[in-house]
Amino acid sequence: MGSDLVCALGARLLPVLAERDLEVEREQVPDLWREVALLRSQLDRIAAGTDHPRSPAEHRSQLEVRLRVIEESAREVLRIGGGAVIW
Repeated sequence: MGSDLVCALGARLLPVLAERDLEVEREQVPDLWREVALLRSQLDRIAAGTDHPRSPAEHRSQLEVRLRVIEESAREVLRIGGGAVIW
């Protein structure tokens, strides 16, 4: 999720995953939620605009699963009032 396209869409947290684990502090969780929503709204564009050995449909499906896992983790982080590490 670190493609130039994702960055151009305005994502700042999730592109870190292209380089290293993402450490999200409690105060950053709302920003993480916004980025997940942003990327969800652009999944077709992201899948078609990034270079992967999979088809755009396969890539979209994989991205959707990863975003869902991040979203579920963020929900749990909000519930317990902590931070998270996403790898």
